[in-house]
Amino acid sequence: MGYKDQVEKLALVAERHQHGLKCAVVFMGDIHFSGFQFLERVETACGHPVETVPGISSAQVLASRGRVCFDETTFITFHRRGTLIPFQNHLVHVLQDDRHAIVIPRPWDFMPKDIAKFLIERGIPGHHMVEVWERLTQGEASWKGTLAECILDFSDMSILLIRSLNPLPSQLK
Repeated sequence: MGYKDQVEKLALVAERHQHGLKCAVVFMGDIHFSGFQFLERVETACGHPVETVPGISSAQVLASRGRVCFDETTFITFHRRGTLIPFQNHLVHVLQDDRHAIVIPRPWDFMPKDIAKFLIERGIPGHHMVEVWERLTQGEASWKGTLAECILDFSDMSILLIRSLNPLPSQLK
């Protein structure tokens, strides 16, 4: 199923489930990060909580590739429906608190270049180092530069690492 046929496909799954069949809804992405709203739609369609089986998340892969510790990093996803304002404000505060941020953009209206522009407009220094990774574990590509240089278009399979301006000793490895 895709975004466009999600409602009808979930109705089909729910109908089959109601008739006693075991059903699996395979989700690409991080079900407990940016996929939580989708999980809620699946549970609403089925009428009860469903079992989830997590895989490795793109945030975990990025932390490994970027060599950052989750204890010193804040994860924020914009891959959600509705307003982004509270999450945008949270990202500003994370960077003001001098923490790394792993960020999933929202296709296609709040992508890496939009996030960089937003942060600079909110007073975050343009010399923050940023990495944009695409298609992690699937022929991945990466771009590295500063927030001010982050003006390229990236795919909907992108994730960002915005580095702290003053990394802790454990972040210098």
